[in-house]
Amino acid sequence: MKTILVDSSSAILLYKCGWLDATLDHFLLVTPQAVSREMTVPGHPGAARFKRIFDRGGIQILPADSADAKRDDALNAMGAGESACIRHFLRGAGDFILLDDGRAAAYCRARKIPYVNALLMPRILALADDAIGPPAVADAMARIYALGRYARWVWDDARRLNEAALAPFRP
Repeated sequence: MKTILVDSSSAILLYKCGWLDATLDHFLLVTPQAVSREMTVPGHPGAARFKRIFDRGGIQILPADSADAKRDDALNAMGAGESACIRHFLRGAGDFILLDDGRAAAYCRARKIPYVNALLMPRILALADDAIGPPAVADAMARIYALGRYARWVWDDARRLNEAALAPFRP
């Protein structure tokens, strides 16, 4: 089973659109301690559900991120969750990253770090599960797009990517 490092916005988007459980069924999700705190803020969407998932080990919490000796201004300029996900990935903690922050995505693209956003998860899951048909994928992607803050080009790319481009992320 592949391991995904997940940030809070991506996990919350999957929760809100009903695709978190399918993701948990096909992948091992891990998240930095800073991200787990963001996901369990009382009163925020999914906080109680995420707390239960963490309590039973459904999403593993990685230890607190220690500061790297090497200065990386671009990484340090990101939110705590995104930078922690990337730092843990660079230390070998996952197969790829699931994040929806534009600055973090640009960082990953520039450094060839494998990542996807929540928009792509229904397509990726459909590659592994024949029961997930094109209408369900299209509906989920539209809901995620409506809930998230995506540039139009991100939406267009998510719909345009072919199966070969998604294959490395397949469960």
